[in-house]
Amino acid sequence: GVKSYQTRKKHSGLDGRKTNRKNLSTSLSLTTNQWIKLIRSKRKKMILRPENFTEQAQEVLNSSQEAVREFHHSEWDVEHILIALLRLEDGVPVEVLEELGVDPNAMKANIEGVLEGSPRLETTPTQVYATPRAVRAVENAKAEAERLKDEFIGTEHILIGCVLIEDGDSSDIFSEFGINQEKIY
Repeated sequence: GVKSYQTRKKHSGLDGRKTNRKNLSTSLSLTTNQWIKLIRSKRKKMILRPENFTEQAQEVLNSSQEAVREFHHSEWDVEHILIALLRLEDGVPVEVLEELGVDPNAMKANIEGVLEGSPRLETTPTQVYATPRAVRAVENAKAEAERLKDEFIGTEHILIGCVLIEDGDSSDIFSEFGINQEKIY
């Protein structure tokens, strides 16, 4: 599970690299900075900055925003985060799922089907809104990183944050593939 990856990532630098402030502006798009502000405004007590996330976690957040636009949605939700996690083929979440006997490509196809079936805008959205579920997933990820005493929020924390959401399509998908919090650990 995730615990075995904690030690590996510390030694390999796989998902624990800190982004310095100089290259922060090039590694993050404006949409991610807007996302961070949105999270701050939704939950006054939860302050998350880009430097709180590993580079791969930042990539996932950027990619999840791109998925919102790709599928012509106006709301950023847990399923967008999940598709971004699964599209990061060399990431820890894919390794964890494979270790659990889950075919990441089958799960990805299932999530893409859900996203394709969701209501679409006729044009690419110019403004994206975070759903309460997506905000909770990120809050869960932050809490998980704190619980494990990790300095940064990584992709493995984001996966756990998503698994902890007990409603919506993402929850149904995790159930279908036999994934729950207990199995992840």
